[in-house]
Amino acid sequence: MLRSIAHLLIDPVNLVLLGVAAVYVAQRAGYRRLANYAKALWAGLVFIMMFTPYPVWLTIQQEHQHKPLNLDELPNEPYRVVLLGSGYGRDTLLRPTQRLSMHATGRMLEGYRIYRERAVPLVTSGYSRRGIYSQAEVTAEALLDLGVMASDTLRMDITRNTRDEAKQYVARWGTKYPVILVTDAMHMGRAAGWFRHFGARVIPAPTNFDTQRDHYAPDGDVWDLRFTWDSLKNMERVQRLLHEWAGLAHLKWERRFGVQTVVQPEP
Repeated sequence: MLRSIAHLLIDPVNLVLLGVAAVYVAQRAGYRRLANYAKALWAGLVFIMMFTPYPVWLTIQQEHQHKPLNLDELPNEPYRVVLLGSGYGRDTLLRPTQRLSMHATGRMLEGYRIYRERAVPLVTSGYSRRGIYSQAEVTAEALLDLGVMASDTLRMDITRNTRDEAKQYVARWGTKYPVILVTDAMHMGRAAGWFRHFGARVIPAPTNFDTQRDHYAPDGDVWDLRFTWDSLKNMERVQRLLHEWAGLAHLKWERRFGVQTVVQPEP
């Protein structure tokens, strides 16, 4: 219940509607000056969210905390690669590679790139909403279509969120081997935090970068920070940022007040 309410509150569209409702209530209650101040504040926030480069700048700060994984810099030791789930379809007439969402496809391809270089086990994750095909199963089948050996795929089929993925991984396979963690660049800070919270040694492998430098720009290595008319894209960025910030707050709360952070591996 609380999770559903939180998801509603971190949606920028719902926040805009909530602000409109608050202004209306203030006007009906006779607080006209307060309503006018709130109206101006809310209009300013909506303008910033939709048309300014500020959401892009915030996304850059969130995404580029970790560099893309350079396999040449990794020591030659055993690893496990964990591909966090990110959505899939249920149309069984499509190939598994076609059923993955765009974010899940990007994560799967990054895992496949690592596998081609190091031939390390790939752990897929994600539950099934209807108890038929899980995210972990569809991702694993997509990897098999690309030529990964079945013996090199492992699955976590009942994980519902990033915390579950981290806790179940450590419970099943322990912390002996470093984890090459593959997820969206936007999500990496929170995901790596949860895995470290449960004792895993994490090597970040971020992918699906929304923001990129323009190395071919006349001014050199620059970010594209301009006012935009692509308001829907900016709103999507704001939504993802709010989601990550809420998740990081949950992680900090559990680190401070959680009862148990050490998970014993299954025998």
